[in-house]
Amino acid sequence: MIVASEDVKFGITETRRGLPAARIWAKVNAFMPSKILSEMAITGEPIEASDFTDSA
Repeated sequence: MIVASEDVKFGITETRRGLPAARIWAKVNAFMPSKILSEMAITGEPIEASDFTDSA
């Protein structure tokens, strides 16, 4: 179970800094839908908690 407020944003900072997201991918992939994780890893844009719950 993941508990977060409605206005929190999840993101992969490695991508925004030009680094590969492989290390965090392995850990986060266990509890985040791969479609959302792929989008975050490719674009570097954070997602809001409401977007995360809609896709689960």
